[in-house]
Amino acid sequence: MRSPAILVAAVLGALAGLGVGYLSFTSDPAPVSDQLPTIAASPVVAGAEAPPGTIGGAPLRIIRRERPAPAPGTAVETKTALSPSVEEAPEACKRWVEESVGLRTAVADLQARLDQNEQQRLAQQGESIEAPEDLDDAYRQSELLEHFGRALEETGIAAEVNTIDCSEYPCVVYGLIKDHEALDKLLGAPAMGAYRDASRDVSVWRSRFRDDGEEKEETHFGVALYPKDDEARGSEIGKRLRSRKRQMWEAIRPR
Repeated sequence: MRSPAILVAAVLGALAGLGVGYLSFTSDPAPVSDQLPTIAASPVVAGAEAPPGTIGGAPLRIIRRERPAPAPGTAVETKTALSPSVEEAPEACKRWVEESVGLRTAVADLQARLDQNEQQRLAQQGESIEAPEDLDDAYRQSELLEHFGRALEETGIAAEVNTIDCSEYPCVVYGLIKDHEALDKLLGAPAMGAYRDASRDVSVWRSRFRDDGEEKEETHFGVALYPKDDEARGSEIGKRLRSRKRQMWEAIRPR
């Protein structure tokens, strides 16, 4: 007959194995990144349609987004059947089993809080919007850049396009303009004729800052254009655009 010490050692070894098995089956889901997409010079953007260069005299930056994290709310598989209950455990091992149960409870509580935070985030920021399968090429990166570039040449407005974010639908074109009232003229240029009936989401930000002791002022704009027939999703698109633009402004505004 095996000694009690050997039996205890065997049970502890089994519990240790269960702990490793538990940890291997239980994990927090990867947090959905709330950070801005990577900003890279256009030559390094995989599959970029637009040629590298400048529009309005400014180096062009194109935003890409890496493959998104797993969808929020993804269930986490937890194996609990292998773990004995406190009542079933040998007396000498009950303390460790109680700690194991406590850890499982803590993990479940943390998961519930993560799910709640994710729901709040989605309520505030909205979800990424899928582009229509038949989206006209005029609303894609290369043609947007082409039309904005030609509009700047036609109008001679003191403005520049320096960033385009097509990581989500719809694309958002960002830039600088000397007089924000001239933005309507820019969007009404002949080169922008393809967007006469498009839905628009236009934002303007003004900032004052000091550069080498000199007071300066800049006016930034963000313009999203998308097909009029997609207005059924207008409220969803608007919510998501407000969040995306707010994040971009926090990233690019002069400090």
